[in-house]
Amino acid sequence: MRKGTPSTRKRVKGEARLDPAETTTMAYVDYLRASLEQLEQAVLDASSAGSWQAMSTLKMRALETRRVLDEEIAKAASPDDSMSDEQLLAIIVQAVASMPAQHLERIEDAVELRRGGKIVRLAGGGA
Repeated sequence: MRKGTPSTRKRVKGEARLDPAETTTMAYVDYLRASLEQLEQAVLDASSAGSWQAMSTLKMRALETRRVLDEEIAKAASPDDSMSDEQLLAIIVQAVASMPAQHLERIEDAVELRRGGKIVRLAGGGA
């Protein structure tokens, strides 16, 4: 499409569109997700139009965006020195919520011991 010409492509209902006004307030991970959705839709559009060079380029951009998104998600879920106590606590709570019952019991016993309650013997060993 030439510069200055209107797009002939119709907007599909429910299609992800990034509003430039909203991008300044979006979290980076949310921005990457929306960008990835747009790129994936553009790949489908280019394929439908038979534009193989555009499709190839868009696929490469989508793969790079996916890689950056995965890195950002992993970074958000792993603690580091720059995180606040609230951020660290959120990671811990999320990890505890996803544990199986036997691990939760061990954590509950450890908390009870820390609070000065009954003395319990924590079982050691396997995963």
